[in-house]
Amino acid sequence: MRILLATPPMVQINTPYPATAYLTGYLRSLKNPDLVVAQCDPAIELIETLFTKKSLQFIARKIKDKKSPAIKYFLAHKKEYFYTVEEVVKFLQGKNPNLCTALAMRTYVPEGPRFQPLKTEAELQETLKLLPEVDQAKHIASLFLDDIADIIHQGIDKRFEFSRYGEQLAASQISFAPILKSLKTRTFVDKILEKLCQIHVEKFLPDILCISVPFSGNMYGALRMAKFIKKNYP
Repeated sequence: MRILLATPPMVQINTPYPATAYLTGYLRSLKNPDLVVAQCDPAIELIETLFTKKSLQFIARKIKDKKSPAIKYFLAHKKEYFYTVEEVVKFLQGKNPNLCTALAMRTYVPEGPRFQPLKTEAELQETLKLLPEVDQAKHIASLFLDDIADIIHQGIDKRFEFSRYGEQLAASQISFAPILKSLKTRTFVDKILEKLCQIHVEKFLPDILCISVPFSGNMYGALRMAKFIKKNYP
């Protein structure tokens, strides 16, 4: 039997939820030759796919609401976002440490609305300067990604947020109707998630797919994955 364990979006991307890793380790420790177990993290992979030049170019073309400050700034500086986004993600993953100084000096990325407190509050500016250079760089990189997350949320998919996806559809609901209605339409983010599901299922060919749903912010993503897999891999 082949078992694939998956974490749906979203969880904290800097502290991945450990349930599937622990379960995978336990099942492998049984040393059952008839049991083949693997895990995947579509939550992390979704972020890695969204925060790329290609995705931002698509988002820039498809943005619906152009009135918000974040979107106005993004459209005015989109080429800077396209150029820097992948390198910033690599830096936060520990793959591009050479970017540290440029980020800390605030000369590398465009600074949208999330940077406003740093521009207007002298105390925050001084506090940031007291941090080690690498921490300054991480803070700037995080604000940059927060700006992009706001753009995605405000421009193409209201359900998307860091650490949660469609949380309001599952939290404190008295009816399944809202989440069912949302599952009948597909956003750009949904399509990426479905593609990730396809890649993992066709690569591993599981007999059983186990999806961990630790928080309400995972429920929509879990149901989206389950619907896609049930339809395409009955």
